[in-house]
Amino acid sequence: MDFGEECPICYSEYTNTGGHRIVVLKCGHLFGLQCIEVMFGRKKTILCPLCFKPSRKTDIRSVFASKIVAYDSEKEDSILKDLFEEKKIKAELQEENSRLSSNLYYIQCEMQRLEKEINLLKNSSNESKSEDYRLKRKFKRIKINFKTERSILLCDDFNSYLFITFYSNEGIGIKKYDLENLLIKDVYNLFGCCDEYSFCISDI
Repeated sequence: MDFGEECPICYSEYTNTGGHRIVVLKCGHLFGLQCIEVMFGRKKTILCPLCFKPSRKTDIRSVFASKIVAYDSEKEDSILKDLFEEKKIKAELQEENSRLSSNLYYIQCEMQRLEKEINLLKNSSNESKSEDYRLKRKFKRIKINFKTERSILLCDDFNSYLFITFYSNEGIGIKKYDLENLLIKDVYNLFGCCDEYSFCISDI
């Protein structure tokens, strides 16, 4: 260590003026004035911290060096200011990171909620299509191969049957339709071909 630049007691740099300016003891070793004064306290004599030779308080002499490395307090203040700014920026970045993490979590939750809604809508759409298909089948037209100008229709809701009277070249009759399967269940021939007719339908 170069004791010409730093005090060998506190290892701090010397200053040009003030309490830590350079002083020399009787033995010739250099120290900061403040450090030597602390060592003396109320004592009249102390031993040099380096060579252990005795020196009295009256032996202290100031040194006016042509070249010394003085303590730069402005540089330290600038470094401390930069350090404070760095800590401030770091804290702001951490706060921003926390905010972004919260926003990301909210967005992920919202995406999951929307995905569930989309799946529900898809399922509902599929069910609606199935229902439409079922209704189309249910309400599918029944093909009737006879004239219906003077036909009578009777519907048995309980058994899902439809009865239709018909008039054709073969005569008069009743056709029974199965509404569940949309098929002709039975055909009842009542009379042969005639121009005028009347009949009653009961207990078919």
